Amino acid sequence: MINGFEEWATPLSEWYGIEQLSGAVVAIEAADYLNSLIRNPNTIEALLPALGGLPFSLRGYVLKDVSILRSHGINPVFVFSGLDVGKDDNKRDAAFRASDEAARIHASAWLQYDQHKPEEAVKTFKESAVVKPEDLFRYLQKILREAGVPFKVAPYSALAQLAYLDKHAGKYVDAIAGSTELFLYDVDKVITDLGSRMGQIVALRKHSCITELGNIPSEVFVDACLLCGNALIPPIPQLGVNSRRNKPKIQAAVDLLMNTPGRDGNSVCSNYQDDPQFRAMQYQDKYRRTRLAIKHHVVLTAEGKAVPLDEQEAPRDVHELVGQQLPEEIYFYLSKGVIGPRVLNWRSSGEIIELAPLDGGDSPEYRKLVLDQLTPLRTSALSLLSYSLHRFYQHKDVTLYCWFDQGTSKVISMRDLTDPRPLVAKWNVNADLIQKHVLATQSLGLIGSTVCSLKNKEFASQTITTKDPHNLLATKNEIMCNAFWRFLQLREYTDTKHQLTPWGEVLEAAISALGGRSELDEAVFIAIELARLELLGAKDMFPQNAGASLHADKVDRRNTLIVSRIACLGKLSHAPIGYTGPLSRHLLAYHSMITAVRSSLRDLAEVSLVTMLLNGDAHRGELPHGRKDYTDLGLELPFLLDNDCGLGIAVQTYLDELQKYPDPTSAEARAASKGKAPKDYFPHAIDLSRDLDSAFLLWDAVYAGMKKAVEHKLVKEGSMWDDVNKWLANRR
Repeated sequence: MINGFEEWATPLSEWYGIEQLSGAVVAIEAADYLNSLIRNPNTIEALLPALGGLPFSLRGYVLKDVSILRSHGINPVFVFSGLDVGKDDNKRDAAFRASDEAARIHASAWLQYDQHKPEEAVKTFKESAVVKPEDLFRYLQKILREAGVPFKVAPYSALAQLAYLDKHAGKYVDAIAGSTELFLYDVDKVITDLGSRMGQIVALRKHSCITELGNIPSEVFVDACLLCGNALIPPIPQLGVNSRRNKPKIQAAVDLLMNTPGRDGNSVCSNYQDDPQFRAMQYQDKYRRTRLAIKHHVVLTAEGKAVPLDEQEAPRDVHELVGQQLPEEIYFYLSKGVIGPRVLNWRSSGEIIELAPLDGGDSPEYRKLVLDQLTPLRTSALSLLSYSLHRFYQHKDVTLYCWFDQGTSKVISMRDLTDPRPLVAKWNVNADLIQKHVLATQSLGLIGSTVCSLKNKEFASQTITTKDPHNLLATKNEIMCNAFWRFLQLREYTDTKHQLTPWGEVLEAAISALGGRSELDEAVFIAIELARLELLGAKDMFPQNAGASLHADKVDRRNTLIVSRIACLGKLSHAPIGYTGPLSRHLLAYHSMITAVRSSLRDLAEVSLVTMLLNGDAHRGELPHGRKDYTDLGLELPFLLDNDCGLGIAVQTYLDELQKYPDPTSAEARAASKGKAPKDYFPHAIDLSRDLDSAFLLWDAVYAGMKKAVEHKLVKEGSMWDDVNKWLANRR
């Protein structure tokens, strides 16, 4: 938002009944909408940073808002931001500062929690701004898709895309709703609060603002908004001098402009170029680049083309202002949700920035994971994407920056990587084969059906297929299955003959043990990935974090630790209200590892899908809009959403509670513990007994996989898994 602008502009706002928008199409800035929920004192979930995952209440609020808008005849369309704008060391530094501040707040909250001050801890967690709207974009997109609400992802800033929609002669929308930063793009009117819960719309007009500021020219108003500071640029230092501190920032910025010959931002910057602080900030260069980036920001047109605003006057080096330009087709797939912006940002900027996870990320194991162990997953995704784009990207290295060593960086070399496309090019399995061998096991879900179908070696050999340009993969099932088989090959679960590798057999054994419970497929898959990374065992990786098992016996403590960690891969069914219950920083730290692995798997899965389209291996539909199911392809691909560590905490609480009984293995003790936990510890759990059963089924599946891994001599400590399984059998 524009610094200080909201407070100054509130008296200028217009209020009117929501019914006045009846029949209108309203484009809504997704980030601003999410901010109104996750920062609102009435809807914030204070313990989200302590639990991880997604807000339990978000889906209910979104569906209610959509229902209210529709009941008034209002048709919403949400607009999401896409790639980051430009490449700027200051942005990276700002991200690290925000991450460090969040880590400080969390550490303070955990200290209060460990000192048995839960109310103070909740208040402190509530101060955290670590959960950003961007973290919830995919979840909101999934909710909107289920509700039949259209959305669009902008190439870069949603603000520029909204301005384009607002000003376009075709008038695709009747109004735009979002943050006041929209005024940077010279729009005339912004709905700042849709007020669906109150029945009142709040809007602000540019004309009201410039009138209040003395009938200044529109260009001066935009410059003043920039000089105040916002998400794109810090405030000009001169606004902090004594003579201007008592004025609203926007008024002080206008005075600065109007009292400078030229009356524009560039003239103001030139006037202070000898000021040491101004020069140290390189403010004039920042201002010029930001002003041009706004004026010529890249948007997606109604025809599906990515073009700069004010295209006729746009400089040739607009990519230097906004970001390294990618092929137009990529922006189209981004707009439909086929692929998210994360890997595209890496490829465009040449940077990967790792911020501290929710628990703080102090363990050497987590740091090794993000610094080294995830590199093969990242390079696999980047290499496949790069070879499907342009030669410029194929050997362009990427630099990794981590929060725990901000002064140094690590170069991830792309120069020695070979083209991975030939490796996956022989997955072109047609609908007939899929219908016969895969859809017969459709109850297993996409992961289960694609993995388990390859157990049939005859079918696996039949999947070695070449692309037929006259009969491309066309159906949704064809595209999804082949994209995931390619993903499996890139992860080395299949070999060049499409037979399951030893790790593929481990994965198949684990998924088969679920007995068709496809909602647990992702959890099992991630567990096997963690095993490959040697992160699934009983090693005490977080000794500095409280919240581990309370068992006095060392073996009981170890067994509870392993079972609870695996349960962190599952989901706690919870009422649509903020979490109330015990916390565990120890399990949150393990959840951070799960999240890092899940995100990397999602990156590769998305790239596997989108490169099929880029390389012409699948039917893309008729231009300009293409296939009607693009969004479904992206949102139904696995590993989309993060989970919390709530189920892990529930399992640990249950197993610890058992130890309070003389015989923790008795049926009476188990029944009493299952009955006590929802009442005393998890008051908003929907069906904790069922969740515990799911957690133990998840254990069964992972155990089946580990037995197969022991057979293939892929893991050590085979006897440990047997011991834990026997121990748990008497306690579940």
